[in-house]
Amino acid sequence: MRGTQWKVRFNPPPTSSDPITHFVASVNELFDHLLENVDDGDMVGITIHNEVNQSKKPRGFSFRRIRFH
Repeated sequence: MRGTQWKVRFNPPPTSSDPITHFVASVNELFDHLLENVDDGDMVGITIHNEVNQSKKPRGFSFRRIRFH
């Protein structure tokens, strides 16, 4: 088993942008990037952590096997 961990930071949304829409687009872009170099059967997961408010628990998406059709 091999694991890779990346630490990324999302840029804040532009002042004219909806923060939720910006966040969803950022997460989708991150997943697209992560899925570019995986093999069939690899597992990908993501954990989101707020660096500013450390009292909040990390949130995550569970690891799932990748299936390409």
